[in-house]
Amino acid sequence: MGLFGKKNTTKEAEVSVLPDDIKKIKSAIERVWNSSEYNQRRENMSRWLKEYQGDWWAQDYTYNKRDPKNSLVFANLIFSHIQNNAPLLTDNRPTWYVRARESYMQNYINIYSKVLEYLWDKEELDHKIYLAVKDALLFPIGLIKVYFDETKGDFGELSFDLVDPREFVCAPGVEDIWEAPWEGEKCRKPLSWIKETYPEKYDSVHSDPGDQDDARKWPGAEEDFVTVYEIWLRDNEIEEYIEEQEDEAGNKTKTTKKKPKYPYGRIVTFTENVLLNDRPSPFKHGKPSYVSFYDYEPVHGVFGMPEAAQIENINRELNARLQALVWSADKHHRTNYTLDADSGLDPEKVKTEMPNGDNVWVVNRTVDGNPLRAVEEPPVSVVHNKLIEILLALDEEVSGLTAVSKGQAVKKQRQSASEMSILIESSYTRTRQRVRNLEWSIKRLAYLALSLMQQFYSEPRSFNYREDENINYGMVSNSPAMLKQTLEPESDDYMRALEYLEKNPDKVYADFEIEIQTNSTLPMDRQSLANLAMRLYEIKAIDREALFEVLNYPKGKEIAGRIAQQEQAMMAARAGPQGNPQGPPGTPVTPPMPGAPGQMLGVPGGR
Repeated sequence: MGLFGKKNTTKEAEVSVLPDDIKKIKSAIERVWNSSEYNQRRENMSRWLKEYQGDWWAQDYTYNKRDPKNSLVFANLIFSHIQNNAPLLTDNRPTWYVRARESYMQNYINIYSKVLEYLWDKEELDHKIYLAVKDALLFPIGLIKVYFDETKGDFGELSFDLVDPREFVCAPGVEDIWEAPWEGEKCRKPLSWIKETYPEKYDSVHSDPGDQDDARKWPGAEEDFVTVYEIWLRDNEIEEYIEEQEDEAGNKTKTTKKKPKYPYGRIVTFTENVLLNDRPSPFKHGKPSYVSFYDYEPVHGVFGMPEAAQIENINRELNARLQALVWSADKHHRTNYTLDADSGLDPEKVKTEMPNGDNVWVVNRTVDGNPLRAVEEPPVSVVHNKLIEILLALDEEVSGLTAVSKGQAVKKQRQSASEMSILIESSYTRTRQRVRNLEWSIKRLAYLALSLMQQFYSEPRSFNYREDENINYGMVSNSPAMLKQTLEPESDDYMRALEYLEKNPDKVYADFEIEIQTNSTLPMDRQSLANLAMRLYEIKAIDREALFEVLNYPKGKEIAGRIAQQEQAMMAARAGPQGNPQGPPGTPVTPPMPGAPGQMLGVPGGR
């Protein structure tokens, strides 16, 4: 029984049939989904996920079909690498700049840039991007879906959903998901989701067993779950419409014209035999809603290379060697013996009683008087231990994750700060490209977000953002009044804005470009950064407040303010009642000559 009861799949009722064009779309999806390439990729991803979670030694991978009661030790390098790299890549929030293509739109677009900062916190994008990066390190792609949800809040709001890469399908033959003719998700949904989202179609939708290699194995899936397709596609279909015009004499004429039926794309949602929704994409940016994240960028395709694929076999061989070591240690601990056949001892009795000790056995005379002899196991080969060292070195070479980047010392001798900085800098060689990949993805995510905000923020809505220690509040909307408020009346930009509003009286949409500050997310060794800040402060290249900010010292701004007040009080005390800081208290003040150093002309008393 499901949440709403078991669906009768054999009930004789009205059978829904997909329209012919949707059947063609479904057929194209199934050909790609069931191809050997996609099947192998889904199999790999599911295996890598198990390995990341520590499920290494399935029966087929045990060393020499070893007895499962023995130790199955493993070193999970995949888990280690992902948990080192993902926090490293997302340690710092990206810094972005939004540039309007028209100067009179810049102040207006700056407001949306601040709103994006607000949404970054509200929608927990720090965490969602961290999860997308983890997917990209483990799978060939990480995905976040960016769209406007009309049911969210009072006026609707942007949503940023993490997508399981095992459920993503994309048209073949493209190198960028934004260039694909179609793409989307094929996933399993509970019937309760159908009832909530498409209640009018609930009675027509029946559960299905799904694929044998479903990415998600839900309990009771054969009874209560259904396969749902949600696909975005480009559709060049043209539709006709009637345009009515009226001349000065009041005569009306009707003209038949043509326009694209799906100017921004088409979104279809369906099950195996029921069309749930077919609509033009409402998003004017004309792009798919998906943003891709990569560890190693794709080579002529949309799927890249994850960390797991590069080190899986090295990790398996390393674990086989470690397992062999444990097995060898077990054999050394569990000593084998030879028993003289003429001693008169029962071998089974000896095996049973020996582990307990304190035994007395009556034996016949033997040749050398010792009926029981231990069999020495040969020591583990030096080559075996050397192989483990080689495998670990190969792992470091392939992954680029060095001992320094993991916070480990590379030699026992003490190292200077400059030496460590050089080592850390070189250890980030592989990381820099990962950071650039991440910044490319964040740029796309920001582009979709700003486009959707400008399109759908029709009603004024409030937002807030932090600036220094203060929280500022503001309002945003795509109304003409909001654009006018950002401009100086009677200025050239104001007049240009009026010209724009004559053509667009209802909504404002500013063309813009986004720039991500290069390496703004690149982690930097905190000690090196602190040393650099201290040096800059010593040569007066930065002030005390900037120093505390770099050091991230608790209440650093307040401390800097108190120190500044104390310095001012000390200067005032030295100046005395006459206000002369150059001499002891009471020294008369000599006014400077006009134009003397330290005096601003036209201002009494200098600067």
